Amino acid sequence: MRGIVLALLVLGTVEQASGSDAFGRCLARSGARYYWARWCPHCAEQAKLLGGALGSLDAIDCTAPGTRACREANVHGFPTWTFRDGSRLTGVASLSELGRRTGCPLGERRDSAAETPHQAGGVRTRERTVGGVTIIEVPSR
Repeated sequence: MRGIVLALLVLGTVEQASGSDAFGRCLARSGARYYWARWCPHCAEQAKLLGGALGSLDAIDCTAPGTRACREANVHGFPTWTFRDGSRLTGVASLSELGRRTGCPLGERRDSAAETPHQAGGVRTRERTVGGVTIIEVPSR
């Protein structure tokens, strides 16, 4: 039973990750650039917020040896976002703000407040979807 629950949670996470991947690709296509530093705690917070989108971004590590892009872009604070229209944003940016500035959709969020009862292995379970992730609740015995 736990294997089924775990598999469904993993599948939901994969679905959510592919959506954030698309968001990251859209940000890159829009001309958004993300400047960050390895030692920066705010950059770590931004990375956590971005999740799977981070791998698709035009992201510049300003602490990498030989990186001149940060100096050339006049980046002095981290994280910094620059946009095609010449605007910039310093600090942790919300996904909705990034979407607003770039026109990139955040993806569908299918939240279901309705619970669907299931019978598996003689145990009655409840299933619900929150933020695209399927949660199966198994009552304790």
